[in-house]
Amino acid sequence: MKKILIRSGISPLQKINIETIINQNRIGGNVGNLIYAYGLYRALMVSDDTEFIPDCYRYPLSQIDKYNEECDRYIIAFADMFRPQSVKKMEEMTTFIEKLKIPCIITGVGIRASLDTDIREGYPFDDTVKALLNAVLDKSALIGVRGEVTGEYLKSLGYIEGKHYTVIGCPSMYGFGRTLKRSELKIPDENSVFSVNMSVMAPTNTINFLTKILREYPKSYFLPQRQAELWTLYTGLPYVHKRDCPSYPTHISDPIYQEGRVKFFLHAKAWMDFLSGMEFSVGSRMHGNIAAIQAGIPCLLIPHDMRMKELVDYHQLPHVMATEVDENWTLEQLIAHADFEKMYLCHAENFDRYISFLEQNEIDHIFKDSKNGPESAPLDKAVAQIGLPEAVPSAINLSSEELAIRWNKIMKNSTKEWKKKYEDEVSASLTTKVIRKLKLKFK
Repeated sequence: MKKILIRSGISPLQKINIETIINQNRIGGNVGNLIYAYGLYRALMVSDDTEFIPDCYRYPLSQIDKYNEECDRYIIAFADMFRPQSVKKMEEMTTFIEKLKIPCIITGVGIRASLDTDIREGYPFDDTVKALLNAVLDKSALIGVRGEVTGEYLKSLGYIEGKHYTVIGCPSMYGFGRTLKRSELKIPDENSVFSVNMSVMAPTNTINFLTKILREYPKSYFLPQRQAELWTLYTGLPYVHKRDCPSYPTHISDPIYQEGRVKFFLHAKAWMDFLSGMEFSVGSRMHGNIAAIQAGIPCLLIPHDMRMKELVDYHQLPHVMATEVDENWTLEQLIAHADFEKMYLCHAENFDRYISFLEQNEIDHIFKDSKNGPESAPLDKAVAQIGLPEAVPSAINLSSEELAIRWNKIMKNSTKEWKKKYEDEVSASLTTKVIRKLKLKFK
């Protein structure tokens, strides 16, 4: 049996209840992580007996001997790991990887930067990045980076393209092969059913435009992605953030929540299946829109930082930069500013480069006999057997008692520190009746 240790919070073959996912943050803070991980799971599950071991974003040295004995390799998929907030995590990973004896391959990593940043000037975490990359290069042929900007950053650190790293884009784009599914782009009208995704960190003009679209199209859906927004949908807590952006839907009392137009998925395939019933996807979330691409529907991305722009440029994704968006535009006007053809023209070449990267690192994959893989991949069959979870059930229509029960499930295995952290937010968000029930439960 082939066993693959993989950087992931949850395998698409695991059935884990919502409360555990919330308590342990198994989506890594953003459910978009499930999308790029799914691309790897599908491509690398070459047979029914391939077993994946998610690392759950933890790097316990106590498990080193077990991993060395049982696993064939360690697949490391990052997003924008090169950033100040991840220094401690990179240091932990470096120590962990140095003690592993199995191949360790980075299948995608990027740098977080603003659009006006000159990455050649360097960062305080440069030495931390080099230590991590050197540890990985001791156990792999090449590092895969997400875009040309990250490539230039590695070059500024002394690494050589083609020898130490290569640009491959994001694995989420390649899980279904060399040919992207495609459907006709229709100009939305009042009866259109489409999805909207957005980040509270996007510029105000972008958020105002997207929330306006949600109001104007009553059959549109909002698909949030942050862990904190999962809290809002499931428990009724408000989405607390540092931005002053009144138009962003942060409370369960917002009409978008009240009308049942908010969907949150904890399985990539369920997410893509839902999107396959949409006509269009638009928003400022990278993987929310890549999920739409893999579902075969047109999408339009509104990038606002360098980590998004380098992926947009590499994959030629349909987009309009946030700095160019007029919040008073109609959706039709936004669509008129995007190019929906380039992505399909460059995908085959990008895919071939990605497959070459996998093979240089001696990673087996499902595309050896056919560039689009088998009609039904081993992962497809396995997921069909276990069934897909539905969208996260909303707290909107719960009675006080039902909501207290839901909170009990979440909190019964939590630490006292965790309960204290959320005590004020719970008190401010739930009814007095619910609070009384909670206090009785958690004395």
